[in-house]
Amino acid sequence: MKPSNGWADSESQEPVEVWAREQFDPKNDRVGITREWLQALHSMRRARVQLRNGLSKKESAEHIETMQMAYEDARRRSEELFREMTDLDMDTASEPDEYS
Repeated sequence: MKPSNGWADSESQEPVEVWAREQFDPKNDRVGITREWLQALHSMRRARVQLRNGLSKKESAEHIETMQMAYEDARRRSEELFREMTDLDMDTASEPDEYS
């Protein structure tokens, strides 16, 4: 944010100091962070279902390991994003562990 010149009061035409965002900071993109967090939760759930199905159908060890890695990657990402949301003072009604 920085002061932006050239603004005036519409009635008095007196100069008004206005602060404007010079450049958008993607780290503060609350909608994007929330969207990524929800995608990570979805990926985590999908990997967990595939892991359970693979275990019940006695899939190959490679398949099981791949699903475990996908689940862990998505879990780590969801936790990172949850921390970012908390750091931005976003309303986080529930803990990330409730979604695992």
